[in-house]
Amino acid sequence: MEDLNHVTKHLARRSRIAAVVVATIAAAWTLARAPSAYAHSPRLELHADLAWYGALGFGGRIDVPISGGVIAPGGTVRDDISLSPGVDVFLSPIVARSYQCGANVCGERYSGVVLGVPLGLQWNLYFGRHWSIFPEVGLEMLFGDYFWYRHYGYHEYPGPWFGAYTAFGVRFHFSDTNSIMARVTWPQGLQIGLTF
Repeated sequence: MEDLNHVTKHLARRSRIAAVVVATIAAAWTLARAPSAYAHSPRLELHADLAWYGALGFGGRIDVPISGGVIAPGGTVRDDISLSPGVDVFLSPIVARSYQCGANVCGERYSGVVLGVPLGLQWNLYFGRHWSIFPEVGLEMLFGDYFWYRHYGYHEYPGPWFGAYTAFGVRFHFSDTNSIMARVTWPQGLQIGLTF
């Protein structure tokens, strides 16, 4: 009889866990459902930048939806794929550097302006009426006075940097067309702004 009680308790606990898992999946699916399959018109984004190396800046993006209903082509889940070209201007902080020059210790102070030009592929996934997340991958070119190059011993500008970047962001939609956005990106840093 004791073994039967143990088995019954074990099955009841497993049933509760299964019910919670099924309810969580159903809630997530319901939150992602909406009448409109995806954003049909371009989104303008203006943001402030806080770069990983201490620079401050500002920038913007134009997100152009190119496909919708990636997860469920019938439109049961709101998502879209967007091309996201943009521009960022970073104002590098004043950096003091000292180094050995002959028998003396020399120093220099410098700052600079860096222009970033990203082109991203962004996947937007909408949860309910107010939230969306977006992973993003793309390419980026950086032009300008790279103070970090001088910091690492380069005395001349080595040319533009070109490479891959990745990002993850979240939006809080407070109307059909406007939202507050936060994005963490490499190599740039943190971006916070508004989408119109």
